[in-house]
Amino acid sequence: MLTAVRSTFTPGLNTLPAAGTADDKIQAYNFRMTMTNSAKWRKPLPTTPPPGYDVADYEVLLRFMAANPTKVSFFDYFKADAFYTANGESKFDVNNRAGPAAPSTDFLGRNWDYPLASYSAREAIWKAHWNWIVGMLYLMQHGTDPRIPAALKTNCLSWGFVSDHYFSPHENDTVGMNPQMYVREALRLDGVAKLLGTELTRGDGGVPSISTNTVSMISYFMDSHAIQYIALEKTAGVWIVASEGGMAVDLGGSDGMFPLPLEVCTPKPGDCTNGFVSFGLSASHVAFGAGRMEFTAMQTGQSLGQIAAEAIKNNRTFQDPANYPAARTALLANAFALTNEPVPILAQTT
Repeated sequence: MLTAVRSTFTPGLNTLPAAGTADDKIQAYNFRMTMTNSAKWRKPLPTTPPPGYDVADYEVLLRFMAANPTKVSFFDYFKADAFYTANGESKFDVNNRAGPAAPSTDFLGRNWDYPLASYSAREAIWKAHWNWIVGMLYLMQHGTDPRIPAALKTNCLSWGFVSDHYFSPHENDTVGMNPQMYVREALRLDGVAKLLGTELTRGDGGVPSISTNTVSMISYFMDSHAIQYIALEKTAGVWIVASEGGMAVDLGGSDGMFPLPLEVCTPKPGDCTNGFVSFGLSASHVAFGAGRMEFTAMQTGQSLGQIAAEAIKNNRTFQDPANYPAARTALLANAFALTNEPVPILAQTT
């Protein structure tokens, strides 16, 4: 569970590299679950633990419960947002409860091998993540450890999967299991240009340093879920368990948006001349954390499709600078709009 030690008081114990040191660790993955506390829709969770279950894996969670005996609600441990409500009963999207809160569904430190893993190894990582979450739910509903508040068990027992979701699972999946693990970050492009976090802190009215060939707008803060649990000597002789690597840093400017340039979606000519990358951007970990959200990715995909069409129509490489102006004009003119589709926002200053 713990993968490093950080101490300024006892330097000889320190194993955490200095801030800014490169590594191959990535922010945690989980599954977004569809759950409910409505008796009408609830499918009870398993009453037996998942394969590989070991209560010792949840020691950090149990210590948190012991230190916070008044946290006795499902919502104290999970981020649950209602996406459908009828007659006072709701179905919820259940995600990791981030920030200085309880250990939650993120499986910290167990996904680092995923980007370069084989398909079979990825399948094992995938299943381990699901079992981690199901094991956590089992512990909170049926665990016998005295540190689990009785009121929390009672509250959690009212929750289950939604009976009309994921009832016909993929091969190797189980009923109620979301068919997609939340891979927040994996491989990224090493492209024509690289977007850095320092670029995203520019104030209003600045011209982006990479280019004004905007294909989308970043409108999420520089975000990363935690990467690992560490032992931290908070004060001399006082040790705590801390999650390390999580962040939420605002973008520069009053509107909280930043132009995403074409070049960070474009491979180097020596690598590929007829393709773009719409999600795994050529960006640092920090900048990618801001550019990875759905609406940015949707507009990026639409823009890149239009630019690709210009390149193909004119028999140009995808790196040709002549592709962008015509594609931008077409996009802003909404020439290929779907019904009621808004005109894209493709600002060229911050």
